[in-house]
Amino acid sequence: MHSYTVTIIAAKFTSELCTAANIELMVNFLRQKIIIMSFFLSCFAATAQQLAVESFNADETDQAAHAASPRKDQNDKVCAIVKVETPLLLQDFTLDTAGTGIVHTEQKSGEIWIYLSPGTAQITLAHKQLGAVSYKFGEALKEATAYAMKLKSESTKTVVTDSSAALQRMEVLRGVEGATVSIDGAAPDTLTNGKFGKLTINTQPEQGADVFIDGVKRGQSPLIVERIGIGKHTIRAEKAQFLPATQEKNVTESVAGTLTLKMTSSSALITITAGGGADIYVNDEKMATARWSGKLDSGKYRVEARKPSHRSAVATLVAKAGEKKTIALAAPTPIYGSLSIKTGKVRAAVFVDGKRYGTTPATVKRVLAGSRNVELQANGYHPYKQTVEVQKDTMLTMDVVLAKKDTTGTLVISANTKAKVSVNGEDKGYVPITVDDLPLIRTEVLFTADGYRPLMGVGVVAPGKTNVHGEMDVIPIIMLDYIMSPPTSYFGLSAGYCKSWGGYFQYRADWKMEEKANLMRINEYFTGGQKKYFRASTTAGGILRLFDFMWIYGGMGYGKYGAVYQMKENRAMYTAGLIKGLELEFGAKFKVWKIFSVSAGYSTIAWSDFGELHFGVGLMIPLPEYF
Repeated sequence: MHSYTVTIIAAKFTSELCTAANIELMVNFLRQKIIIMSFFLSCFAATAQQLAVESFNADETDQAAHAASPRKDQNDKVCAIVKVETPLLLQDFTLDTAGTGIVHTEQKSGEIWIYLSPGTAQITLAHKQLGAVSYKFGEALKEATAYAMKLKSESTKTVVTDSSAALQRMEVLRGVEGATVSIDGAAPDTLTNGKFGKLTINTQPEQGADVFIDGVKRGQSPLIVERIGIGKHTIRAEKAQFLPATQEKNVTESVAGTLTLKMTSSSALITITAGGGADIYVNDEKMATARWSGKLDSGKYRVEARKPSHRSAVATLVAKAGEKKTIALAAPTPIYGSLSIKTGKVRAAVFVDGKRYGTTPATVKRVLAGSRNVELQANGYHPYKQTVEVQKDTMLTMDVVLAKKDTTGTLVISANTKAKVSVNGEDKGYVPITVDDLPLIRTEVLFTADGYRPLMGVGVVAPGKTNVHGEMDVIPIIMLDYIMSPPTSYFGLSAGYCKSWGGYFQYRADWKMEEKANLMRINEYFTGGQKKYFRASTTAGGILRLFDFMWIYGGMGYGKYGAVYQMKENRAMYTAGLIKGLELEFGAKFKVWKIFSVSAGYSTIAWSDFGELHFGVGLMIPLPEYF
């Protein structure tokens, strides 16, 4: 046993059972492969129910109100049209607009058209059996505008159970006009005798129109309706910029039908040209420049050719549905004023919007009215620029004092060291320095400093003060020194490399004292001082340039120090136990003349009490420029 839900949506209901209308409903259930099913229908008398507005909105594409079917009210204003989408009949309604008045009503297929005066704010629709609905539009209706209102009412549902695959009949409510039936939520079909046909619907000259069958929207053209009840149907097509097209079609069961609705354009194809490269405006809306082609709805339009500082060329265009029209607008007429320009005794070239108009004093006639850019140029003077407002048929007077250009400039010169400066080959002293009254020409500035590479700067002196800074590059040098530390050692060498910073290596020793210490082990006698010392060290570290004449250094390494032997009772005694370990040192080098230098430092071994000064003399050899 199978149960199905049958939904019947009706325009109106009665309380009588229609025993005379025995309509065979043929239902194709493909998923269950059953060809014909039977139904037992239990019908319930409907009680009065309240109508409701499902949707309401303005349809800007609908041409009916101002082109296809216009009507005027008692104030000679074009009516608005409220199109009520409903299968209910106009004759069963009572309409009320709270005093503003209804101009006209029409019964259409699937719609009721109500013509209302502009400014109407609400409407009440009262049905004989379904009750009444009062609806406020939200804003007053506009002149020559179409609105779409969709009504809805509740549906009745009946549960039908089949007990066999035999053909049965279903009794439906009497007087169900324009009702549709939907089984298990499937697409609705109009109640029929169970026989269906197929219909293909096209529209010309363009497809894409909304297609309504018996007042119900079924899609857009081209549209193929696979199942449509046989008999007569009203087909309507609607599309923006076309008049609605309606036609009746008799659908038969045996032949697949085709219907082509020819739609008439509600607009005109308009071409507008404007001379002088003017902008084209239609009802104050800019459309294009010089030329425009497009569609306009039927009616009157104000077309205009506009151009800044010109009088517009204006014409009235009457567009009719389906026609082609070309309108040529004249070039806008220039609006002129004039300029009078003076610059005292100075003669200056006059430019207005980039075009030259002689020299001052000058009177420039036929200058386009509006904002104009004026520029004055004279040798030895700064250019003068100003935007002025030229009035129609009026002379604007300008009395301008030009500013004289500077003929000399000043250089404020600095460097990253105490450099000597020459300007165009002439010595100017040491930085920082200010050089005044330089001509506005190409100028060379040369920086030289001891220990730095020469630096040349070239440029054109500008009016006023100009800052010039020389960032000089230090010359790398090789440092070689002879080092001694009396009385422990008299021989040592140091070698290093430095630019702004660098490194060094140093060695000091007195190896002969160690050899003498070995001789003392065999009690060799000799004369000499009371004490002899042994000293040796090897260190390395870094060098930093502090000034052009001074460098500091510091490093570490390994060192040894101690008394080798001493004299006791005229006998040399061997002394063991030298101090040795990590040696630390620091010091400074000074450039004394050209490439000669002196140095001094201090060193200590193994953090002991031992420490000594060491001294040196050496050379500072600058490297060639490519190092």
